[in-house]
Amino acid sequence: MKLIKDKRGQSAFAGIILMAAGLVALVAMFSIAPLIGHSVDTAITIPGDEYADGTLTLSGVSSDAELIDVSTVTFELNLSGEAAGAGHVEVNISDSAILTTVVNLIAAINDNATTSALVTATNTSTTVVLTADTIGAAANSIVTTETMANGAFGAATLTGGVDGSDWNPTDNPNVPTGRSIWTSNAPLLALVVTVSILVMVIGAIMTFGAIGRRGRD
Repeated sequence: MKLIKDKRGQSAFAGIILMAAGLVALVAMFSIAPLIGHSVDTAITIPGDEYADGTLTLSGVSSDAELIDVSTVTFELNLSGEAAGAGHVEVNISDSAILTTVVNLIAAINDNATTSALVTATNTSTTVVLTADTIGAAANSIVTTETMANGAFGAATLTGGVDGSDWNPTDNPNVPTGRSIWTSNAPLLALVVTVSILVMVIGAIMTFGAIGRRGRD
């Protein structure tokens, strides 16, 4: 007995395989596309805008006539009743409490017309933190020095100010990210895959019908 291949069954089976492969590709595309976009976003670090800052740390009580320079202004620490030097901004201090010195110093910095236009001073119990009012690298030139026995700035100027890239998506929300590009294009890609699946299925059905007609003939 001679065995005859069922070409109709083979065509139908091929159509099912093609359709299944297309569906798998569609699911994979929606699953993997965001991951690809995330990989693109994290592959290169795009700098963003940063504020410059600096910290004066006090390790002990201050002494009379010690000096702190912020930009062009000199703040002089004085015990109550003592007068500051010419051109200096007086800051009353305590000879026993670091916190008193810190609190009075930040008040003096924030109240001074010159320094308040450049920085904002905040504090902890033992530190004075200066943060530039203007974002970017230009504030890295603001002077922060001191003449103190028990206090020191971390650097002679503010540091950490950065002029961010125009391509940073955090600073510029209109800049597309890799994730957003993949996500926004996913519907179009899905349409292409869907059409491809339909073409393959229709092709398999037409092949199936053609084989059937030839068989009857």
